[in-house]
Amino acid sequence: MFAICILILFFGAFSELSVEGTDLNPLEKMIVLTAHDEVRREAQASDMEKMDWDMELEKMAKEWATCSRLGTRETNLVGELFGQNIALSPEGDVVGLLQQWMAQQEHYNYHNNTCAENNTCRDYLQMVWAATNRVGCAIAANCETKERKINMLVCYYSPPMERWTKPYRLGESCTKCPTEASFCDKGLCVPCNEIDPEICECKLTCGKPGVGSGTLDRKTCSCMCELGTGPNCDEECANPIWHEDGFDECAYWEGVPGDCDIHREWHVRYCPANCHFGCRTK
Repeated sequence: MFAICILILFFGAFSELSVEGTDLNPLEKMIVLTAHDEVRREAQASDMEKMDWDMELEKMAKEWATCSRLGTRETNLVGELFGQNIALSPEGDVVGLLQQWMAQQEHYNYHNNTCAENNTCRDYLQMVWAATNRVGCAIAANCETKERKINMLVCYYSPPMERWTKPYRLGESCTKCPTEASFCDKGLCVPCNEIDPEICECKLTCGKPGVGSGTLDRKTCSCMCELGTGPNCDEECANPIWHEDGFDECAYWEGVPGDCDIHREWHVRYCPANCHFGCRTK
């Protein structure tokens, strides 16, 4: 994979670095962000957000990443509030541990939203979950076991991945960015400000022939849709079919009392025809 090659070359000059305690040093933090952003760019998604380091998530990872927890996962907060990835290796530095998650890509089928039998894809899916934009990690090094010493990398994510829904939407990069991160930095959605305007590119056209049309506000890189829906006014006012088994994810959650208000952003992003949130038709 392209991203793995970049990391191997990038880390080669620093192969003698070691991790003390549970902290990641500045270089290793940059490697974590680089790995995530590169694998996210490879997905060729239209709504993929750029990842930032989060000190609170790092603190959570440091508190959890102890040798006594080898082979376990967080169960109290993960899923609803945060995501968690864990990698174990007797020899792995940060790059090697990250590669474990990235390698899961070969087992994932985007079309069916399934993972190959007897394999796991959950760590890769969390890495490429489009709406996830913050990560914080820590490492427990040289954990003693009966047979050998083990290194454990732990990363926490926010927002977390969702069950059932596909991790991102295929399409031209940055054409389905959320309102709060509507500009583009090399294929990833970012907020824009006056400090770093050189990275800010607006890729919206606010329309698609035969589907929708709208007016573009270049200052905010947002569309006011007259027809169609979605950030680029190029989606029909219809919910996607996520699963071949016939389960209608959008209809199910729209039918849960109060869910349209509690998870408004989810409905707007993944189920545009739900909840009367402004789907515009001819």
